[in-house]
Amino acid sequence: MINKFSPTYNQAILSEHSTLKECLSIISKSGLLIACISSYQNEKFLGILSDSDIRRALLSGASLEDSSKNWINKNPVTAHESSSTEELFELSHRVGKREIPLLDDQGFVADIFILGLNDIRTSEVKQKNVEIKNQVSNYMFILAGGLGSRLRSIVNDRPKPLAIVGGKPIIETLLNQATSQGFKNFYVSTNYLADQIEEFLASERFSGLNIEFVREKQPLGTAGSIGFIKSKIHESLIVCNADILTNVQYAKIVEEHENHDADITCAVRPFQYTIPYGVVNVLDKKISNISEKPKFDFLVNAGIYVLSPKVIELIENEQFLNMTDFITKCNAKGKKIIPYLLHEYWIDVGLPEEYLKANNEYHLHFES
Repeated sequence: MINKFSPTYNQAILSEHSTLKECLSIISKSGLLIACISSYQNEKFLGILSDSDIRRALLSGASLEDSSKNWINKNPVTAHESSSTEELFELSHRVGKREIPLLDDQGFVADIFILGLNDIRTSEVKQKNVEIKNQVSNYMFILAGGLGSRLRSIVNDRPKPLAIVGGKPIIETLLNQATSQGFKNFYVSTNYLADQIEEFLASERFSGLNIEFVREKQPLGTAGSIGFIKSKIHESLIVCNADILTNVQYAKIVEEHENHDADITCAVRPFQYTIPYGVVNVLDKKISNISEKPKFDFLVNAGIYVLSPKVIELIENEQFLNMTDFITKCNAKGKKIIPYLLHEYWIDVGLPEEYLKANNEYHLHFES
């Protein structure tokens, strides 16, 4: 049977001996939220590993280099490859799953049904079935008050959030992504060239949004300005740097934060650094070995956070405070701080080379 739902479904199939890092890479490259895990011996379907499963593994102390075997969901929702589009669409809505592996009679993955892709492409599904996103009541706090010093050599006539990437200001893409996911309430902190940002966001194109400005009299760091609105926040607040381009699902970060009853959730992403030289290890005045251009894996801060109202109360008014220092302070107080692993596209448009890269890649990830 010719697969009709996901032409590249086989790219999302991995062996049970694959590492969590390899699964995360496959999820990122395939655009799916799952990797299908097959038996090393006979390649039959064993289960799935989702991005949420990988996040739970890391929260439990696993490393990205650990085997995926212990974290496989062995009882996922599946269907037979002969199922009709209408049957799969109904099943997907009933169980709340976006992707459903389709198996053949022998238990091998034959295709993957993808809600949101197949309901648009397939004529069997009628317009009335198109999923409508719910509006989100949570506020998003966008940090747009920075000086943009690192980018000043090529963008010197405007604040960094208004730098043009993909034919539009960075902050417009950020707002478009958030509003497409149901967010409608925003705070935007400003300082450097504040009038330009406030004038732009007050234009007609954003008339349907609730945008309030928090103008800093002096730079207050990446957390200090939140103190101005702490009495107004009664549910989880998502905080985002204004120089980030990403297609992450912000509501999922909030959901993960609340499911774990966390005080702070910090979005993190894998980062690999290669030392461009052979590293010499010396033991007892003798060279024990030389590692040629070793690679090291880290989880780095992605500049996206979720804060609970009770922890926001700890931020003092009009005091300089960076988010990293605030997290350290909260950690010392025993607050629950968890990571949220990003696998989606993400780029910090803070350096000239990243600015040029973001412009080159924009059309691959966002609507122009």
